[in-house]
Amino acid sequence: MKGTFARLSVRQLVYMALIVLLLLPLSMLSRPASGARAGGGGGGGRLAQLRAEHKLGDTNVGAIDPRSETIRLVSLGLGGIANVILWTQAEQYKEKEDWTSYRAVLDNLIHLQPYYPVVWEHQAWNLSYNISAEFDDFRDKYYWVMDG
Repeated sequence: MKGTFARLSVRQLVYMALIVLLLLPLSMLSRPASGARAGGGGGGGRLAQLRAEHKLGDTNVGAIDPRSETIRLVSLGLGGIANVILWTQAEQYKEKEDWTSYRAVLDNLIHLQPYYPVVWEHQAWNLSYNISAEFDDFRDKYYWVMDG
């Protein structure tokens, strides 16, 4: 053990000291709001106070969707890979004109990326204009336009 610290250079010791010093203000800034004060201001660190002040938290946006949160948790940080797989599957189902499977994949994609406006905009346009044009019956067209 004694030999390990002797081998550290001065620069490495300075870096470790700076990391420890920077962790203190970071922990003060990013403290989460406590349960009772989560909705109001005053609780937690500066970031939690700003989220409460500007109403940017999940509880202020609306009801938290358990399905969406579960999908994001289960992906274990591999959400990007899951997104690519789902987008690829959606395009394959669109080419095969398997609209039921296509809609199911879009639902999963929307639940995996609920805060990305591009997903909502692209899929709304796609369902309303591209998919609805594939049908002859006006009832089917109306369904896909309203779904989009």
